Amino acid sequence: MINALNRHYATKRFDTNKKLSQDNVNILLEAARLSPSSFGLQPWRGIHVINPETRKQLQEHSRGQTQITEASDLLVIAVKTNLQASDVEEYIQSMKEIRSQDLDKLPEDAKSIEKLMEYKNMMIGTIESKTQEQIKGWNQKQAYIVLWVLLAVCANLEIDACPMEGFDIDKYNEILWLNKLWLTATVVITLGYRSSEDKYAHLTKVRYSKEKLIIQK
Repeated sequence: MINALNRHYATKRFDTNKKLSQDNVNILLEAARLSPSSFGLQPWRGIHVINPETRKQLQEHSRGQTQITEASDLLVIAVKTNLQASDVEEYIQSMKEIRSQDLDKLPEDAKSIEKLMEYKNMMIGTIESKTQEQIKGWNQKQAYIVLWVLLAVCANLEIDACPMEGFDIDKYNEILWLNKLWLTATVVITLGYRSSEDKYAHLTKVRYSKEKLIIQK
């Protein structure tokens, strides 16, 4: 894994002739789905942009960065702007359905409806104690967890990637109709295989030493 992370870099130029296999695309999307999030609420959605014309439009609002159109695949990670009690209700219902087969594995006190309701009310209380802006910021942190899971999986599979924040959020929301879904674009990740013309592929990785970064107390 360390070798894989050393190999990884923020790819600037992608080989347009090399595409991800469908198997690898499926692995990456599944890795995103399995990413952790606060309370497990997953307040994000991934927009897998496969239409070439849409990608050209997005590139115009991404400071002209060529990765948007050259990479094999483009994933926009957006977050909910209106997280509320109904999202918790939906999650609790999903938990009941999925874990109904696990009842014999749970301790007795975890099986009670009261305990589940306590958990639900705690989540709702947490959400309702935050302003809209605080909720948006909280959700955006979850998007970055997804991003870094994807980057780690890419490194392991020797898939090249570039995380990107340099884009016009409002234009992305407009082009992808995200506002209608109560979502806002947060971060982009381009995926594929590095071009031999990418000069950054041959540079030594620059990182501070462990002694500088890790403080032991």
